[in-house]
Amino acid sequence: MLANDSVSRYEYIPSLETDEVKTNLLERAKLNLKSIYYINVKQKKYLKQENYLKTYLIEMPVMMGIKWKLDFSKPRKILGYTCYKAIGEMPVFNAKGQKDLTYKTYKTSHTVVAWFTPEIPLPYGPNRYVGLPGLVLEAYNLTSNGYGYRAAKIEFSDKETEIPEPKEGIRLTFEESGYKIMADFNKMIKENMKKPCEGCGKKKKHKK
Repeated sequence: MLANDSVSRYEYIPSLETDEVKTNLLERAKLNLKSIYYINVKQKKYLKQENYLKTYLIEMPVMMGIKWKLDFSKPRKILGYTCYKAIGEMPVFNAKGQKDLTYKTYKTSHTVVAWFTPEIPLPYGPNRYVGLPGLVLEAYNLTSNGYGYRAAKIEFSDKETEIPEPKEGIRLTFEESGYKIMADFNKMIKENMKKPCEGCGKKKKHKK
């Protein structure tokens, strides 16, 4: 993540860990996933660039409306910084009721936890963990099996670093992005099902 007083850019690139996932269509699609979260506080601009089958540029609601509850009772140290706990509800796209959409189990919000440090007074963090009175150094999603993030290192620079805004992609609103991306994914599945299976119908030769 890169950040200054007014702009932040967080980039997530997943990695392939096992050969087993190569056989799964969904996991193969995820290999092309590259998410970029961009926030410009002065311009009140919040963008997410999603590379998932296609490149999408999603206009997100500012700070996503996470309602944080701060807890200063039990601070802890992360990378030498004093951090405090915050619990919030992260809004997610509710796909229920959309036409031609098979996934109808999305919850309207996820319970999330973030550890932030006021010693670095920037309202940023990984993914959508933003809007707190300090930089988020650790965060996880209680609804999604505790999936989360932890800062490995923090570096400061005296030089001004340009933080580029993502420009490319099919522009979508947050509300329509879930349906559009899933519709494109379902289309890809149908197209792959129509393709002939390699090796199907061929008889194996057995050596005597």
